[in-house]
Amino acid sequence: MQNRDFIALDERELPRLPNGFLQVPANLTRTGVFTYQTMTDSGEIKPIRQLRIHDEVFHQDSLSTLIGLPATIDHPSELVSPSNAKNYLVGMTSDKPKVVQVKGTSDGEDYIRQTVTFFNPDAIDLIKTRKKTALSLGYTCDLDETPGVWKGQPYDFIQRNIRYNHLSLVDRARGGAECKVILDAEGSEFLCDGLELIAENKPLEKEKMKQITYKGSSFQVDDASFIVFNSLQRDNEELQKSLEVETREKDALAAKLDESQDKVKSLEESLKTDSVDKLVEARVGLEVSARKVLGESENLRGKTDRDIKVTVIKKLRPSISLDGKSDEYVNVRFDCCIEDLSSFNNRPKLEREFGQQISNRDSVNLDDSEKVLEEAKARHYQNARNRWKTNVKEIN
Repeated sequence: MQNRDFIALDERELPRLPNGFLQVPANLTRTGVFTYQTMTDSGEIKPIRQLRIHDEVFHQDSLSTLIGLPATIDHPSELVSPSNAKNYLVGMTSDKPKVVQVKGTSDGEDYIRQTVTFFNPDAIDLIKTRKKTALSLGYTCDLDETPGVWKGQPYDFIQRNIRYNHLSLVDRARGGAECKVILDAEGSEFLCDGLELIAENKPLEKEKMKQITYKGSSFQVDDASFIVFNSLQRDNEELQKSLEVETREKDALAAKLDESQDKVKSLEESLKTDSVDKLVEARVGLEVSARKVLGESENLRGKTDRDIKVTVIKKLRPSISLDGKSDEYVNVRFDCCIEDLSSFNNRPKLEREFGQQISNRDSVNLDDSEKVLEEAKARHYQNARNRWKTNVKEIN
């Protein structure tokens, strides 16, 4: 992770060394929550809040990288190294960093103060003409993705293993309010929080604000708020688009569901109709079969299928008791009775006599059918033997 912190310089004539170099003390950085900007893979600029804790900021390994730190004009596109330093070097930090607490501050944070010396005439001229008015630290660190709250300020990451690489002269400041350059013994100071320069007895000039419009009202905001607002606005637009897509998909699914429900209802109605037709057909068939045994005069209205079947069975099988029998038992006995009756009606001429006896009886006990059949066969046999006798009447 590469970060850049900023501190502000003064537009006035700055004190120079006898050799013409420009040398200024500065509060380079501090502990606390810093806000940075990062770019996502989609090109969106997103603010992230990083906590710089005392143990990391003032760790000896980190402080040692501030000694003789090279100064550049603007941030180079690469980290400064021995192989490219001659292309960028315009100055350097020229003493050991000191840990200080700035009087009059309310943040309760600790600061690093150090002297910065510029020896490049172009860099000195940029500062004098106010074309470049701030210093920016460039460094690397590891980000511990442990969010939390520090002195009431939320943060997203904790900076670990801070290693400084260079200090750059830049256009504008963007750091904490007390990271500033000290210009003289009287303590004239300049802010580095992204605002314009302020000296002793000189009013603070406001940062150029940007305008945003929200729900029909216009507001003036600073750069950070403008970036956050635009980011939230883009997020909202993306959510709206996503919502529209989900709404369309929901409507399509609702239409398919309604269509399916209509088909189910239609199928249910069809099944109901088919069931009724089958029930009617079965009832008619039952009554037709029953009347072959009970006669056309039998009143079947109001009787259940079981009642009709029981009546038929008792007509054909008087000795059978159906008390306590299940519907399945009654159904099978009824089917057997009807099948037996049908077989009687289809027997050949040899058995017609037995059929005639059945039709002449008020009730037929089919349990005796085999005996009757044997008697009929015997008579037929006897008639056949006496056929030669003229006084023997043939059984028809």
